[in-house]
Amino acid sequence: MKDPFHADQVLDIVLGDRVDNTVYHAQVTRSDSRQIVLHVPGYDPHHFVDLLKGTPVTLRLRWREGRYIGRTKLVRHFKNTSPYVVVARPGNIRPIKRSARAEFRRDWRIEYERIDRKILRHASADFDGSGHIELGDLPEPFDVGTRLRLRLFLGRGEKVEIEGHITRIVREHGEENRYSAAFSIDNGDRKTKDVLWRALFSPPEEHAENEDE
Repeated sequence: MKDPFHADQVLDIVLGDRVDNTVYHAQVTRSDSRQIVLHVPGYDPHHFVDLLKGTPVTLRLRWREGRYIGRTKLVRHFKNTSPYVVVARPGNIRPIKRSARAEFRRDWRIEYERIDRKILRHASADFDGSGHIELGDLPEPFDVGTRLRLRLFLGRGEKVEIEGHITRIVREHGEENRYSAAFSIDNGDRKTKDVLWRALFSPPEEHAENEDE
């Protein structure tokens, strides 16, 4: 068991980067320091005409009482109905940490005003996609680090104000005079957090913007 890819070991394999990829069970037939030969029951090469040498492959396996994942590439697959594939031996495998991240999307009308009048600002590089609001259809660019006050209209006459700073800004796709930005939210008070939390997780129709607003 010193080798994570020992003969007769059963593992999971995903071929390619398709959105609708199928996870197959595979058995290690032979392995050496460079390649692994896998028998994949149910795999039909004729359904994978886009597979070429170098196609990404994901392997998931159980080893030393833990679960691991490794990324590698396809070395060879047989053109007939043979259920065998040859992949390069992964350079390393990583233990799987069973956690995930969720992103919630809700569209609100937002007004903003600049509250930082300093000419020079320190650029911020803390954008990681979490705890941010994506501002779209901005009519002007901003420097990274610019502080703004946002007024969010949540529907049914409910609105809330929050403050923060710009962490990323790019041009809108296909709109040379419009911009989108990532806005990092400062820690607000409990009331503000409760309003945003309720608006974010309520059914969309409960916070739909009235046509006459």
